[in-house]
Amino acid sequence: MPETLGGQEQPADHYMTGAPVLVKAVAILEAFTQGPSALGGREIARRAGLPSSTTHRMLSQLVETGFLERQGTKYRVGLKLFEVGNYAAFCEPGGMRDTALPFLSSMYVRGGDCVVTLAVRSDNRILCVEKIRGHSSPRTETRVGWPIPATQTSLGKVILAFSPAGVVKSIVGQGLMRSTPFSVHHPAQLLEQLDDIRSSGVSFDNQEAVLGLSGVAAPVFIDDEIVASIALTQPTSTFKSEYAKQLVVSTAQQLSKALQRGAERRKYMPLEQIGPIQLTQGFVK
Repeated sequence: MPETLGGQEQPADHYMTGAPVLVKAVAILEAFTQGPSALGGREIARRAGLPSSTTHRMLSQLVETGFLERQGTKYRVGLKLFEVGNYAAFCEPGGMRDTALPFLSSMYVRGGDCVVTLAVRSDNRILCVEKIRGHSSPRTETRVGWPIPATQTSLGKVILAFSPAGVVKSIVGQGLMRSTPFSVHHPAQLLEQLDDIRSSGVSFDNQEAVLGLSGVAAPVFIDDEIVASIALTQPTSTFKSEYAKQLVVSTAQQLSKALQRGAERRKYMPLEQIGPIQLTQGFVK
């Protein structure tokens, strides 16, 4: 059975015995990005491509530093990672997430029983970075911090439509996964859809990711460069495409203007003095 390193398959006899300790720690943490939330030590070692003894030692250190938590015989991501993750630029006060929340909240209220989502591109992946839903909203598998299918969702396709050609080529080259009979399954069909999205400025998802759910997404720009997409998802039976389209496009335009103003203000702000980062405990080989 192939091993994995950072989500990439490795030969069964591949071990990172000579890799730097930080690379090994990252490989262990990345093992959790494939789900489920809690993993046993043996499964973590298999996914990280590390010997069991090395994995056990580093798991203990990651638990001690708070980056992982012990749950019976299994491990899960700790609050320390959540704390560190919230220092990402888009989580800062005045950053993308902070700026977007009021607009997303307003869109949710006006949209009714819906799910509102904000996504960004990270290399060749589309990541959900915010999600708003209510008690009567449809259930979706999307979780904050998780990747979103790039070619099956309105969020992903609208980002692809305005991304560099190399990004599109790389993602299409990975193959088009089908989740439902409505999912796009041929590269030529996807490229045609992306052309339409560039012309119309919106992307629709008609049960392509989940049967019974439909949605629409629009791009968010700074300096004419796409930085995110926002989407509204509802049950197909109650989805009013024209109203949803107008609501999402209007919200995306308002958010783009707000982010543009913030970007222009930051151009003239003096650099802050950043103190040294102190580690309470280090990793040992």
